[in-house]
Amino acid sequence: MICDRLTDITPIPLKYPFAILGISDSPSHIAVQELTSEMDSYLIEVVGFSLDEMRILTEKPHYDFKERLPESRRLSHLACAFANLDGGGVILIGVNNDGDLVGVPRGTPLDEMQLAIVNTVQHNCRPRPKFETKVFDAPSEPSRCVLVVRVYEMEYKPCMVDEKVYVRVGSSTRAAGPDEIRRLLLK
Repeated sequence: MICDRLTDITPIPLKYPFAILGISDSPSHIAVQELTSEMDSYLIEVVGFSLDEMRILTEKPHYDFKERLPESRRLSHLACAFANLDGGGVILIGVNNDGDLVGVPRGTPLDEMQLAIVNTVQHNCRPRPKFETKVFDAPSEPSRCVLVVRVYEMEYKPCMVDEKVYVRVGSSTRAAGPDEIRRLLLK
């Protein structure tokens, strides 16, 4: 009963582990149950927020929602901007602009999507940033998933696409100005 009540309190995420203890005269079996999804655990570790928290906060500099895989030019600009950002960032494919999980249908060739991401970033971003892709089941919809692309911050900046440096300003990605490029070089 307690477990059901805790899972029904969304959008308040269960971000930190806790235990509910009781005292009784009779011995009982102790069950440990994880209520945070694998995707939320990953997002909390990488960005500091669960998907529900991200939805409430809307898009921020360190994460971007995409309902479907962006075309290669936009994807490379976004990856470049995250590589230039302190701490890097993540792209959540299968999450709409409002932060609602719509998911990528499981019938979609995920390997091809991941290969397209790898090819886009490796062919367009100079120098090539370090990144990884992970596929997570949509917690409420087993026939759908979310593709998360984590782009790591580059040690030696700036990362460029087509001879331009891209940065994140709030929740948007844009070409950097001269002062922003100078700051990246001096860090």
